[in-house]
Amino acid sequence: MNDEIVFLKKFFLLLEQSKIKYCVLRNTDELLRGDAHDIDMVIESRYFSKIPEILKTITESDWKIHFDTKKDNGNLRTIHLYKIVDRVPVLLHFDFFETYGWKGLKLIYNNQLLTGTQRKEWIYEASPSIQAVTMLFSRFLYQGYINEKYRCNIQSIFKDDSTEVSNIMSSFLPKNIVNGIIEDVWNGDWNNIEQEYPVITRGIIEIINKQHKHIKRNRLVFSIERLKKYTGIVVCINNSANQSNFRSYISQVGQLLSRTFSSNDIVVMDKDMSVRGGGTETLFQLS
Repeated sequence: MNDEIVFLKKFFLLLEQSKIKYCVLRNTDELLRGDAHDIDMVIESRYFSKIPEILKTITESDWKIHFDTKKDNGNLRTIHLYKIVDRVPVLLHFDFFETYGWKGLKLIYNNQLLTGTQRKEWIYEASPSIQAVTMLFSRFLYQGYINEKYRCNIQSIFKDDSTEVSNIMSSFLPKNIVNGIIEDVWNGDWNNIEQEYPVITRGIIEIINKQHKHIKRNRLVFSIERLKKYTGIVVCINNSANQSNFRSYISQVGQLLSRTFSSNDIVVMDKDMSVRGGGTETLFQLS
């Protein structure tokens, strides 16, 4: 049993023993195999702010929290941990959701995210319909595409649980757009959904605007916060000597970071090994 599984089992058991509701949003099978290092999960609202304290009770001396930040106007909290095993860091990356949102707008609320959770071995996972909807929109809302990794699962669940999927999406989208998305998913027409990005995002704003006041102010606050505070990590590696070994080292660091950040979330700066401040420097920008 690898170190990540040992830690996750301890963490999930503590949540269960403390009667804190939670669920994992996707990739449960990978977690059970010990292959996933990026964990997206929902935590019951009343305990959401206490997550760092809860984690610290089980990190002990080996696991350490090295990054903790709030995103999406507080709807999401990202916490990174690491542990040194045989002189190599092991990374764990948690995204804790209170609500499922987009640019500071709340799309799926906490109680809905935690409705219908199912136990799978030692993990509670979200209902299939919540998994499918969040798989569909996870990359789409911010980057405009639907992750190919999830497409078969999305299509299967949309066919099996179309009524529940429709109810979830109808909380933040007009009914005609919901029906169009469901039809496209059934037909596997992912390109059409991606091409309708402007229509879908306008539909979200239209629905949320009817439900809540001050939507423009909230979106403005979100944009200003993103400008004021970078919500990722920058890794700087400096070397002024052996450049050939340095390039190999950069490759190794990139492979290590890819365990907890997807390739879409990693930007490598200064690939031409330009000189900064008297030394050869490469930056990994992670978000």
